[in-house]
Amino acid sequence: MPRILIRLFLILLISYAAASYAAPYLVIHLFKHRLESYGIEQYQGILYLLEDRLAGLTPDERSEQMPELAAKFSAEQLHMLPIDQVDTDERERHRLMQGKPIAYLDSDGLPEKVRLYIGDGQLLEISADALPLDIDLIYWLTNLLIGAVLMGGVFLWWRPHWQDLERLKATAHRLGQGHLDARTQIPVHSNLGELAFVFDGMADELEGLLARQRDLINAVSHELRTPLSRLEFGLALISETPMTASAEKRIEEMKSHVSELNALVLELLSYTRLQSPRQVLEKTTLPLEEYLDSVLGAFAEVLEERNIRLDIRVEATSLVTLEPRLTARALQNLVSNAMRYCQQQILVTATYTRGMLHISVEDDGIGIPDEEKTNIFTPFYRLDRSRDRATGGFGLGLAISREAITAQDGSLTLEDATLGGAGFHIRLPQPG
Repeated sequence: MPRILIRLFLILLISYAAASYAAPYLVIHLFKHRLESYGIEQYQGILYLLEDRLAGLTPDERSEQMPELAAKFSAEQLHMLPIDQVDTDERERHRLMQGKPIAYLDSDGLPEKVRLYIGDGQLLEISADALPLDIDLIYWLTNLLIGAVLMGGVFLWWRPHWQDLERLKATAHRLGQGHLDARTQIPVHSNLGELAFVFDGMADELEGLLARQRDLINAVSHELRTPLSRLEFGLALISETPMTASAEKRIEEMKSHVSELNALVLELLSYTRLQSPRQVLEKTTLPLEEYLDSVLGAFAEVLEERNIRLDIRVEATSLVTLEPRLTARALQNLVSNAMRYCQQQILVTATYTRGMLHISVEDDGIGIPDEEKTNIFTPFYRLDRSRDRATGGFGLGLAISREAITAQDGSLTLEDATLGGAGFHIRLPQPG
């Protein structure tokens, strides 16, 4: 945000400098005659005295008088110039020969010098001395003070805008993190009040829309559980009745489909529950190594059956603070996902760096294609190679894992794996 202030100030400074050059040039051009007349009026008294003193003298006598006169008029420089050696146009020469003075203006429109024909082919030139260094510095100091006042005014104008934009930015960031109740709290009388009002209205609509979506999914999921339970009960009763091998096979397939639907309903309920802003987190401080052993110990039998090696490396501090249930759900989903696609090894690493707990889950499988990486955390999105329900699941596992970590103000990202396959990285902030 300070860049906006700097840019605005530079624009004002450049505009001021350009106007300081262009405006005087235009004004001088438009009112040149009047400014020249004013310049002659300023020097009229000196011109009268010098003309009266020098007009009746010879050129040599004038030269002798110049040092004495220059001492008396110390604020001006006096020169006697041959008219033939002075660069003048026809109009100026004609005016000078008539005994009329001519004023020459500087860039600020002030009389820089005045010339008057004395006679005998000589011009008297009076010009102002250059400003002394201290006086010149005073003028520069004045410009610096003007710039400082200008900067102060810009800052006073910019500061409330910057504060409101920071509020808007922070609110957008919180909304992006899933805190749908975040609002800008920008007053209506602010210059950004109308923008904030529209933004807060959009946030209200977004919160309401997602709430209705969650409620719908939650209601449908609950409603599905009842008929699914009835189907399970009915199939269990049917399976007790003697039947042909073909019919028994069909019944088992139907039981598998019902179990799959039950699993989907449970996943949907878990996902909507994690998205609820009303859920209360119960963080606990516990030994990390023991926690990982207990969470991942449930995979021991399956890992042994599939001949998969699970390595756990704990390089973190012994005690960490986290929400045990949500973190376990995320880790189990990640390890289950790794088990589907690994060759023979899964690596879980835990480290602690600068107030942040890092847990990575890697496998030595074929990895995830680059074009798929941006979509893997999208609910119900499954990679092409996992369209089969036997390996691909419902496409909710990674979405649930991310929600479980995000609910703890952490992050779950996909990163390069040292084993060559997919690598997922969990970051959980720790209390200071």
